[in-house]
Amino acid sequence: MGFNPLAATVDPGNIVLPSYYKNNVENLSKSLKVPHEYIEVDMSSVVKEAIEGRIHPCGRCSKSIENALLKYAKKSEIPFLIFGDFLATGSQSIVSMDGFWRINLPAMLSATKSETRSLSSYFDINSRGGYGCPLIKEVHKLHPHMRRFSIQRILRETRAGVLEPGQALDLITRTL
Repeated sequence: MGFNPLAATVDPGNIVLPSYYKNNVENLSKSLKVPHEYIEVDMSSVVKEAIEGRIHPCGRCSKSIENALLKYAKKSEIPFLIFGDFLATGSQSIVSMDGFWRINLPAMLSATKSETRSLSSYFDINSRGGYGCPLIKEVHKLHPHMRRFSIQRILRETRAGVLEPGQALDLITRTL
């Protein structure tokens, strides 16, 4: 299609992006023959506030990742940023931001988690199931009241058709 894709992964440290996920990223990039690089980001304040129970980290982490990628795209003159987000769907899956196009590819394709898991199996991607982020697991353990925000996210994905009800129930059970 004339694109010259480049894969970039924001690396906020092992508490968010452990080595087993980095292995998946590197294996996928190699399989697809797409150059890949990491963008290091300091999320120590997000981690600290989350561990202290002052914030649920997902929103701030996601925003930090998006900002780092926008900055990277601007510096590298990349016109399209493609994310793996399932939400937002419909017209919100492709938006113009600060001179760039942000595309939530699974949302744009109305892909479900099952479809993306099935696709990833072609590329030797190892799934951990449930929430894979070690930070959110630690926050749930230290501050059980934060689990409700994670459950709300699961329910949003279920309402959007990304998750089947049985998958949502399994994720909620793992969260509790």
